[in-house]
Amino acid sequence: MAPRIKILPEDLANKIAAGEVIERPASVIKELVENSIDARAKNLFIEVRGSGKHLIRVEDNGEGMERDDALLAFERHATSKIKSVEDLHAINSLGFRGEALPSIASVSRIKLRTCGDKEGAGVYVELEGGRIKKVEEIGFPQGTTLEVRNLFFNTPARLKFLKTDSTELGHICQIITQQALARPTISFKLNHEQRPLIQLPSTNDYLTRLVSLFGLDFSRCLIPIEISHPSLLEATGFISPPSFQHSSRKYQYIYLNSRGVRSKIIQQSISDAYHTYLPKEKYPAVFLFISLEPALVDCNVHPTKIEVRLRREREIYALLLEGIRKTLWDQSKKGIGLPQISIPPDQAATEERHQVAKAQGERPAKRFGTLSPINENVGKKTSPRTFPEQLFPSSSFAWQDPWIPIGQIQNSFILIENRNAVLVIDQHGAHERIIFEELRQNLGKSHKSQELLIRESISLTKAEMLLLEQHLRDFEKLGFHLEPFGENIFIIRTIPAMLVGKDYKQVIRDMLDKLAETGKLKSLEESVEEMMMVIACHAAVKAHEPLQPREMETLIRQLRALGPSHTCPHGRPIIQSLPIEDIKKKFMRHN
Repeated sequence: MAPRIKILPEDLANKIAAGEVIERPASVIKELVENSIDARAKNLFIEVRGSGKHLIRVEDNGEGMERDDALLAFERHATSKIKSVEDLHAINSLGFRGEALPSIASVSRIKLRTCGDKEGAGVYVELEGGRIKKVEEIGFPQGTTLEVRNLFFNTPARLKFLKTDSTELGHICQIITQQALARPTISFKLNHEQRPLIQLPSTNDYLTRLVSLFGLDFSRCLIPIEISHPSLLEATGFISPPSFQHSSRKYQYIYLNSRGVRSKIIQQSISDAYHTYLPKEKYPAVFLFISLEPALVDCNVHPTKIEVRLRREREIYALLLEGIRKTLWDQSKKGIGLPQISIPPDQAATEERHQVAKAQGERPAKRFGTLSPINENVGKKTSPRTFPEQLFPSSSFAWQDPWIPIGQIQNSFILIENRNAVLVIDQHGAHERIIFEELRQNLGKSHKSQELLIRESISLTKAEMLLLEQHLRDFEKLGFHLEPFGENIFIIRTIPAMLVGKDYKQVIRDMLDKLAETGKLKSLEESVEEMMMVIACHAAVKAHEPLQPREMETLIRQLRALGPSHTCPHGRPIIQSLPIEDIKKKFMRHN
C-alpha cells in the first residue's frame, strides 16, 4: 500500500511559506529593504507602480553578491546571517531565516542585478514563479537592484485580499517610515509612478529624521528620554506629553537593537506609565530605541520577525516604566503641567468658564444651537426619524410622555422624571446621537462651515496624506475645506461649525484613522458614516461637563424628536430607566 504522507514539491512549499511572509506589497518591500540594510547600504531607492502590485524595485549601494551567492539566495533556508544553532542566540542582523527571497520569487517575476566587488563584474538572474529562467554576466557597479513584477500573478486569490491602491500605498509608506526612523544615517527615497513620495537625506540624529517624517509642529512637542542600566539595557528616544492623545498606537515605534518590534511587555510599561494621565483608549506618541544584549531577545518567534520574546522581562518592564514616569515628572517640574485623568482638559476649560461667569454674575454661553450643531428646528417635529421597532427593547417608560429634567449626576448624566419611571441619560452619548443623525440627514447637502480667520496648517504622515487626497471630497461634504501646501502639510480653510472651539486637527487625524481601519472592508458610504461618528464624538458635550437647565431641556427635546433612540452611534446605551413601581417596592410602598 502506497504511503499517504508525501513530501510537498519545492514550489508548493515555497508558496505556502510565502503565505506567512508575503502578505501584501509592503511585506516585499520590508524584506528587500532589510536585506539592503544588512548589506550595509548607505543609499536606498525604492520605486513602485500600481501600489506595488505591478512593480517593486529596490536599489542599494551595499556589498552586493557574487554569482554563486546570487543563485543560492533564492534557495530555501539559504542565508549568510547565521551558521550554527548558537548564532540564533546572538542575532545582530535583520534577516536570518533564509525564507524571504524564495517566498517572494515563488509568487512573482524577479530580475536581479548585483555585483559583489568594485571591479564591476556583476551577474543578472531572472526568475518566474520561483524557477530560474536566465543567468548571465553583466557589467554593474557594486550593490544590488532587485525588481519584483506582477506580484501574486500565479496566486490570483491572493490579489483579491489586497485593499485599495491608496491603502496598500499607505502600508508601503509605513514600512519605509519604520525602517528609516531607526537608521537616520541611511538615505531613503520612495517613488510611486515616478512621483516622489518620501525623500530622506542621511543625518546624524533621530530628531532630524523625525521632523522629516512627521513635521516640525508634531516633533517640537516631543520630550527627549534617556534610560540607562549598564548591565541590562540602554534606551533613547522621544515621548509625547499627556496633552497629546491619539485614538490608536500608530505613533508608537519601538525598536530593539534597531529592529522594529511588537512586545507586550514594552507596550504594557508604556501604558502603565501614562495610565494616570490619559483617558482609556487614548495613547501617547512614543519613539523608543532600545539596545539589549542579543542573547536576551528571541526574534525567531514568527516568520515576519516583528514579534519578539524577552528574557528578564520583569526587570525590563520596571526600568522602562520608571524611566518614562521620571521623564514625565521631570518635565512637569519645568513648568509644563500634566493634566490628570480625573480632570479631562475639556472639563477643566468648561469649569473655568463657569467659575468666571459665576463670579461676574453671568450665565455661561449657550452651547446648544450655537457652538453645538443642533439648532432650534431640530428639536421640533418637522423631520422625525423613525426606527424599526425590533431594534429597541421594550421600555418601562413612555417616550411620548413629558420628560422633566431634575438635574445632573456627576456632571455626566441627566436625571429625568417621567410618568412611569425615573430616567438617566448619558449626556455625551445622547448628544452624539443627535449630531450624528443631523449629519446623516444632511449628507449631500450643504453643511454649515466656519471659515478660519487665521489659516492653520496640519502636518500629516505620508500615509495620512495619501488617504486624505483620496477622500478630500468626502471631507468637503462634511464641512472641511483643506488644501495641500508643500510636503506633508495641508492648510485648513474651513471646518464644520459644530467643531468651533474643539480640537479639529485631532478630529481630522481620527477621521483618517477610521478610514485606514475600514480600507476595502466597507463601502464608501459606510466609510463616510465612520467619519461622521468621529465628528459627532468630538463635537458632543463631554462627560463631567456642567449643563444649565435650559441646555438640558434643549438636549432632551432634540433627543426625543429623533424617536426612540437607545444607543449612541458606537452602540453604547444612552438611556436607562428605573420604573416608579420598583422604587416604591424598595421603600415598601405598594399603593
